[in-house]
Amino acid sequence: FWSPDGKTLAFVSTAEGFLKRIDLAGGAPQKLCDAPVFEGGDWNREGVILYSSDGILYRMAASGGTCSAVTRADPAKERHTFPHFLPDGRSFLYVVRSPDSNVAGVYASSLDAPERRTKVIGGNTKALFAPPLDGRPGFLLFLRDRTLVAQRFDPDTFALEGDPVTLAERIRV
Repeated sequence: FWSPDGKTLAFVSTAEGFLKRIDLAGGAPQKLCDAPVFEGGDWNREGVILYSSDGILYRMAASGGTCSAVTRADPAKERHTFPHFLPDGRSFLYVVRSPDSNVAGVYASSLDAPERRTKVIGGNTKALFAPPLDGRPGFLLFLRDRTLVAQRFDPDTFALEGDPVTLAERIRV
């Protein structure tokens, strides 16, 4: 995943199990932390990296250092994966994988109060937020069955608005 300015790339060295970063201007990769089972990450404008390893979301400074758990989960019941920052850089979406269909879904939370979470979409799907442009609303893009849909989404209230619009059908994942 990219830094917000697009000048640095964060990646996982699967052979070593480390999350690393490399500046596109050159230089050697810098080890940031252990990430033995990497399941997605994102980087905000404040220099915070949010990533999933082994079913838990962690945060750390993009410059490296200590990482700390943001979410807590019993891995036998649920896994927290694929974090995605919303425009304010404090709120984020993430996927909860669970055998319990009442728990599985896309949730929204905040770095300021990660224990409070809001279920946005049910099911085992990922979602990305497409921010507003030219006065248009922002949209959440996600799969419903094998159909890619977009639905208006308010990143301040974590609420979907209106009906979803079909973008593409018969998507293979």
